[in-house]
Amino acid sequence: MSQPKLHHYVPRMLLRRFSGDPAAENGPLEVLDKATHGTRRSSVGNEAAVTHYNRLEELPKINPEIDPLLVETAFSMVEDSGDQAIRRLVLGEPLTPMRRLEMAFLVYFQHHRTPRGRSWSKFMQEQTQTMWMMRQLLDQDLVVDHLRGIGEDVTAEEAREWAQKQIRDLEDGTVWVDAGHDREVGGMFMFAEKIVPIIAGAMDWFVMHTAIGVSRRFIIGDHPVAMVDETVPKTHGVGWMGSPDVEVTLPLSPTCCLVLRPAPPGQDGRLEHVDAFAADVDDVNLRTFASAEWSAYGPDVESLKRVAALARANRDRVRLYAPHSPVLHIAEITQGETNPSKIDRLRPSGNVPRGRRKATGG
Repeated sequence: MSQPKLHHYVPRMLLRRFSGDPAAENGPLEVLDKATHGTRRSSVGNEAAVTHYNRLEELPKINPEIDPLLVETAFSMVEDSGDQAIRRLVLGEPLTPMRRLEMAFLVYFQHHRTPRGRSWSKFMQEQTQTMWMMRQLLDQDLVVDHLRGIGEDVTAEEAREWAQKQIRDLEDGTVWVDAGHDREVGGMFMFAEKIVPIIAGAMDWFVMHTAIGVSRRFIIGDHPVAMVDETVPKTHGVGWMGSPDVEVTLPLSPTCCLVLRPAPPGQDGRLEHVDAFAADVDDVNLRTFASAEWSAYGPDVESLKRVAALARANRDRVRLYAPHSPVLHIAEITQGETNPSKIDRLRPSGNVPRGRRKATGG
């Protein structure tokens, strides 16, 4: 049996809901280019996908019993159960606690499985590992034991000089830590066991449905989960429960969008179905546009052009809604002191890698 090579980071079952023919397996999809505001025609199968994106490369070589497609298979299971939950939400129905948990898994992974989500997770892994290495290098006894363990007969002074050079090389980028592909793939799961129950039980769920007479349509982006907290400066990251003002949106169809907010302290998160009026749809679409990395998708060109015009007319709001990259705070504390003498803030820089994508077709 042939193994799938093209892995979608926005599930096809979700993209199909925004197709001009949602019942088709590979229906048409209108695409808005975020950079140029131009539109083009594509299809569900050709968008938000990268070749061998979730395939494990090194672990199966170490342990042949590990399936290279273990992660892709796991995501298929998350998508299948999440699809059932989405069907109920779009129809205005309640969710059982299990369905809500399954939907929370889908929301969590949809935030972490995109190229941006993975790139940011990889950065945090690499920086954390770099800091750990530097700390180890500051332990002179450990350095001496390491060097002598590999056959280097060194004095304590020589070990100290060697360690200082390694630290300088790490600081100036001569030497760096690369998490590697498999750790990048695995990084999507790092905090799932802690965050998913919070999404399911400690956040209020508001399912917005376009009200009768509203012609606006929700669109979806290639990073569909938009996380906004207008109270947090750009120098800080935004978390699921970072403050009472966090709002998380995930469009589910052209007429339905899920909105998550932290529940009041001590209360379980509730689920409510609410009407969305034209201004509500416009605001969510601005968040979707701001959160997108390269593209947004919809069933018709008119809806996408409306969002592009809206973004041009509300540039300040788009900037406000733009995603906050994670920040790693590093404090230097002099021995004997309580307050840090210096705080460095590290955050990802450069463009998100797009990956090897399948050629676009009709």
